[in-house]
Amino acid sequence: MIRILQIGMSSNPGGVENFIMNIYRNIDRSKVQFDFLVDHNLKNVAYEDEIIALGGHIYREYYRRKELFIEGRKSLKSFFKEHQDIVGVHFHANTINPMFKVVEVAYKQGLPIRIIHSHNTNYMTKMSIKDKAYEILEKRRLDKISTHLLACSYEAGRWMFNNKDFEVIKNGINVKEFKPNVEIRKKIRKQFNINNNIVIGHVGRMNYQKNSLFLIDIFNELHKINSNIVLLYIGDGDLKEKVINKIKENHLEGSVILIGAKDNIKEFYQAMDYFILPSKFEGLPVSLLEAQASGLNCYVSNAVSREANITGLVDFFNSKNTAKEWALKINYDINNKKIINENIIKQKFEDSGYNIISSAKKLEKIYLMEE
Repeated sequence: MIRILQIGMSSNPGGVENFIMNIYRNIDRSKVQFDFLVDHNLKNVAYEDEIIALGGHIYREYYRRKELFIEGRKSLKSFFKEHQDIVGVHFHANTINPMFKVVEVAYKQGLPIRIIHSHNTNYMTKMSIKDKAYEILEKRRLDKISTHLLACSYEAGRWMFNNKDFEVIKNGINVKEFKPNVEIRKKIRKQFNINNNIVIGHVGRMNYQKNSLFLIDIFNELHKINSNIVLLYIGDGDLKEKVINKIKENHLEGSVILIGAKDNIKEFYQAMDYFILPSKFEGLPVSLLEAQASGLNCYVSNAVSREANITGLVDFFNSKNTAKEWALKINYDINNKKIINENIIKQKFEDSGYNIISSAKKLEKIYLMEE
């Protein structure tokens, strides 16, 4: 059995975290085990209990360059020398900086598997001139430092790797986990007192990328048309205070339910009737795949790749569409809902390759150096 060091987990069970865990649950763990390197200050890691139960180790031993002189700091070189059972690193990246250094040290230490995996099509936050210069320089060395360049979509690969060769690993999911379940639907809707409401759902961090404030604008316009609609908002982030203020400004306190970050997201899809994702940019959002697997009609920005429309349940909006135009389309569909049989949904996922078994098997072969 080999061990692969996963880099990119945070405390938030978001798209990257869900992708890693979907692979971990479905890979042959008698052949491949995962370990996780995270920031030394990270108190809670998403899915931490499950990671330990599956046989993984979590190492809170990553320090940034500016933390060079912190007492007890361990160098990456020392880390790899102490853990010689780790034969590869898999860096899940929204940008090359800052944890690319781990891949670089793995290269110098002679680890045979060094993967850089692009999960986005733009920067999550504005980069400093210094960090941008660092990234430009490091991108020139990707072919030398890494053994595999992977991406969640064609757009994500082109954005991060430019003209370098890369392979797309589809963000596969376990479709069976999202099969409609009447009992779970009743349980969640009763818990939040939304038994008779039409429920619009959103899963995503409260940040610039997910366009969180515009999401509230859309819902506000929708609520003006139909006051029986509620928004089930699953996620947390740096825009939370602004989101709450916008909810209050529009007097939507009783109609927007803020759930926060959750591990059991699949249960919340059961309570939804529709799904909305007005992102400013995306790689290929796992949440959209999960929503489709749950049979939901989905409304997304055209920042999302068309290849994410597995089932035909997805409607796209361009950047010029106003919040009112989003609302009018969604409201129209409430009376003209598209419905697809769950067996057809399952088959569409299998045909498209967005099945977790296919994705896990591809990565397993890469880890075992069989391709």
